[in-house]
Amino acid sequence: MKLFPAWFGPFALLAMLAWPCQASARDRVALITMLDGDAVVIHAVTKLAAATGAIVDAEDIIQTTAKTALLRLEFDDGTVIDLGPSSRLLVRPVWPLPRDKGAAAYLLEGWAKVAVGSKPAPAAVLPLATASMDVLHTAHDVVVRIQGKATEVFAGSGDALLSVRSKDGKATQTQLVHGQYLLADSKGAADSLPRPLPSFIQAVPRAFMDTLPSRAAMYKGKEVSMSPAGRLSYADAAPWLNAEPRIRARFPVTWKALAQDDAFRSSLISQLTSHPEWRRVLHPQAPTDYKQP
Repeated sequence: MKLFPAWFGPFALLAMLAWPCQASARDRVALITMLDGDAVVIHAVTKLAAATGAIVDAEDIIQTTAKTALLRLEFDDGTVIDLGPSSRLLVRPVWPLPRDKGAAAYLLEGWAKVAVGSKPAPAAVLPLATASMDVLHTAHDVVVRIQGKATEVFAGSGDALLSVRSKDGKATQTQLVHGQYLLADSKGAADSLPRPLPSFIQAVPRAFMDTLPSRAAMYKGKEVSMSPAGRLSYADAAPWLNAEPRIRARFPVTWKALAQDDAFRSSLISQLTSHPEWRRVLHPQAPTDYKQP
């Protein structure tokens, strides 16, 4: 009986190492405690079907579908991140520069509702990071949406402290009080408004409006496995490969084995200008003037 399909050949060993140890050998960062709809977890080069009770590891990617109503992540410090439809989240990213403050998660696109837990999180860990702004602290729930180049933040039930980056990368701290809304555009301009835009309110996922209790205790001591969910293709990876430099920088390490797959490698080469950090993987003998961000 074949355990892996034919396409898995070039990187079968790495996938085998990543797959069987999901429930016990991995270091637990968070748990998936609620799932209404379908979602995928990308662990190393393995694509898995998300399941309630499953462990999520550092640098795992979670992607929901357009029909996903809710996926909840509960971290050990009590921090809770709810994802809505069509969302992409990187858990506990590893930044290329030590000066970058760590984050519980990085939202690339879609919806996230963040609530900080009662246990004190490490001072060096932010609740949520994005390309244009970071949530530095929140006393209650904060709802974030990233759509295209626009980032929206709503302090729905308490104050929130944000770090908003301008187009030149300069960060400015912005305080949102209960009920306030912030809109940051692709040019680095950010406006705070006393209430959200009607279009934002109408689009907020219905599940975000409910107060749902923690379910982490339900899965204490349980081992929940996630089943394979098909091949990790270039189309799956492209939004991350083409993300901002501090996010892209790790993928030539974590996804290096994918460069051995002919279709994936061909796409990497044709789109190399969008992710030049892969040049050293694709052409290790060729000189390059690319510098790691």
